[in-house]
Amino acid sequence: MSLLIVLGAASAFLSGGLVAPRVAKSTLPDWGVVGIGLVVLCGYFLLYWALPFHGKWGEVPLIVVAGAALVWPMTLIFRSQNRADVGQLTSAMRMVFFIPALVLPIFTLTVRLSYADRLTWECDGRIVQHDRSHNHNAPRIVVEGSAGRISFESVDLRFWDQATTGKTLVKKAGSPMAILDGSPIRMLEAVRFRSDPP
Repeated sequence: MSLLIVLGAASAFLSGGLVAPRVAKSTLPDWGVVGIGLVVLCGYFLLYWALPFHGKWGEVPLIVVAGAALVWPMTLIFRSQNRADVGQLTSAMRMVFFIPALVLPIFTLTVRLSYADRLTWECDGRIVQHDRSHNHNAPRIVVEGSAGRISFESVDLRFWDQATTGKTLVKKAGSPMAILDGSPIRMLEAVRFRSDPP
């Protein structure tokens, strides 16, 4: 797992955890917390869908907005810990909002950061190994070129089926595509983003 993925998810989660206790002490009613949270969550998903890939560090705006989206469900957590007068309706409203608002940004951010990390892959050489890794049996190839041996894990299955030992492979950073024995082919698994690079 990439350091960017770990740092991105941790910083988004921590920023929500640092701001939420302060918001929880405010006089903003619970329905206001849920309303603002839904607006910020919608903004997060709009940015997730529209933000073009500009390398790993181009994902920083998304990490910041994910942190802002996590503030609101965490606020409800802090409030419920400090109150004994939480009714059933309020508890139900909190759970309906809380679960998607907390879980969805973390999982979708991790998927996007992983994809951005794999977009940076580059190589020019010959495939010397074609197998599955010990990491969840993910399809893996190893390419040997002027930069030495480079391992690529979690490649597209159609690519992996064709990328046998002895074939040449050229991949430039920033593209999900590669040239396998002179023919273009998609090397990275297709992730459905509007801004997926060609």
